[in-house]
Parts: sequence; structure tokens; C-alpha cells
Amino acid sequence: MQMLRTRNPAVLLLSFVQMFLTGASASIAVACSGASGDSDGGPPGPGSTGGDYRRTFCTAIIGRYVSCGVIDASQREQSIAECQQGASGNSPAFRDDFLQDFVACIDALMCDNLEGADDVCWPAALEQLSGNPLPPAVVDECAGGSSETCADLVVSQVTGSDPISACLRKWQVCTTASGFTEDDCLSLMAFSPASLDAVLPCLNLECAAAGQCLRGHGTVNW
Repeated sequence: MQMLRTRNPAVLLLSFVQMFLTGASASIAVACSGASGDSDGGPPGPGSTGGDYRRTFCTAIIGRYVSCGVIDASQREQSIAECQQGASGNSPAFRDDFLQDFVACIDALMCDNLEGADDVCWPAALEQLSGNPLPPAVVDECAGGSSETCADLVVSQVTGSDPISACLRKWQVCTTASGFTEDDCLSLMAFSPASLDAVLPCLNLECAAAGQCLRGHGTVNW
């Protein structure tokens, strides 16, 4: 087994925590103009795990670091606790099936690819979800291909009235300078129904504000 070598394992955790677990800042929340998401203390939506997803994510990644020898087994629980502490804030509740597929992907990662966990496991878990309103070709290209081809497919194939389709159509007409990306929209596939409903007002904002609002509710750019 090839071991991942690092002087400071906490550095490897930083991008993971920022990517998946950190909630909205006050400034972003203000930019959303009243569009508020689920808080950690609020009731979870159907098909979600409420606040438990924080421990789910942290347990999965720390467990993989332990099995790969990056973190000593004696530091496991402390590392999980520190990971969760870095994940405070207003974040979405995720679908249970997304969490299960994400954890399975983390568990299968090679030890020399842990730093790429977000690039590999986020789109991989999304592609496994049932009830996806998007054509498979759109998910495949937009999750791991080029933005240009993704935009062309959105124009030709994305016609639904669901929030994810509406988000992609809005992204397609927004400029790249706005910071609004296709990943923001695709990550909505992992949201519980309640978390998904909470982002709907974001789609009525102008491009830059829409992107800020979506990220304020926990969308992900991988």
C-alpha cells in the first residue's frame, strides 16, 4: 500500500472541511436577501440526516486517513471532533443515499489520492443518485467535463422545471466572471427536499448574487 506522506495531516483536512462542511458566512447570508437555509438546529427534510452528516463526513475521511497511516489510530476520535468543530455554520442537510455513496467512495480511495477526495467522490456520488431530473449525459459532462460542452448540453437537453434544471439554465446565461458555476447547480442534487426548497429564492437574483446565495446555502465547487 502506498502511503501518503505529509508533515501535517491537518493541512489535508482543511480543503475537505472547507469544501463540504463549512456553512455560510454572515456576509453571504446577507447577500441572499432573506433566502435562508436549514440551520443545524432545524428539522431535517425528508431523506436527510439533519446535523449527523457532519460526523458522517468527518468519520469517513478521518477513518481513511487512519487506515492509510496518515493519522495515528490513537488520534482518531480527536481528529473527528476537530473536523466537526471546523464544520460549524449553516449548511444543508444531504440525502441519505448521497451520504452512503460518498462514504463508499472515500473508503475505496487509494492512499495516494486522499487529497483529491473532493474531485473524485463528490461527482461520483452524485452520479449514483436516483430520481435525478437531468439527462445522464448532462450529469457526466457537467460534473467532470468542460464548462463549454456542459453549457451546450444545458441549452439542448435541460428542459425541466425542477430547481436543478432551473439553476443550470440560469448558470448558462450568466458570465463566468460572476463566480456562479455549474457545480453550484449540480451539488443541489445531493440536497434534501427541505434544503433544496430553501435555495429557490437564490435563482431569482442577478448572476453574482445568485452564486453567492447558493454557496451561502452550502453548494459545492469541486
